[in-house]
Amino acid sequence: MFCFVDVPLSFGIVMYIFGHRYRPIAKQAREGNAMHSNVGSGQKRRILVVDDDQECATALSQILEIVGHDARFVCEGAQATHAVDGFEPDIVLVDVSMPDIDGLEVARILRERDRPPLLVSISGFSENGVGAPRFSELFDHHLVKPIEFADLQTLIDTTAENSR
Repeated sequence: MFCFVDVPLSFGIVMYIFGHRYRPIAKQAREGNAMHSNVGSGQKRRILVVDDDQECATALSQILEIVGHDARFVCEGAQATHAVDGFEPDIVLVDVSMPDIDGLEVARILRERDRPPLLVSISGFSENGVGAPRFSELFDHHLVKPIEFADLQTLIDTTAENSR
């Protein structure tokens, strides 16, 4: 799960997660003044979040929307392939550990497509850690939980610049 509240985070996300501060960060994002708005890339990205923890998937997709991206989420690996067909995301953020179809299998299925989206694994394992699957074979990038939103936004901005 993306554990946003229990770890050190960027100010913007903490403001968002604690509901009473939601409006100020949303207002800043709309005005382009948020800490991590996508003003740097200037490009709105279509992002699909795949995570079996519905609260985390919802929160992350809403944060991505606030900073200017078009984001959706699904909570089962099996739903991911159908969502990709209908939504055609630029980026898919995939939780590796899910109960139905794990993130590795989701990545294998999406890699077989003619034009697969950019695949980013999100896991509690480091890429080279003990027990870690071999992420680099299936994913373009890997983020270790708990993720820092600044790292994710940098990754999104970099991929936007490279796709121009």
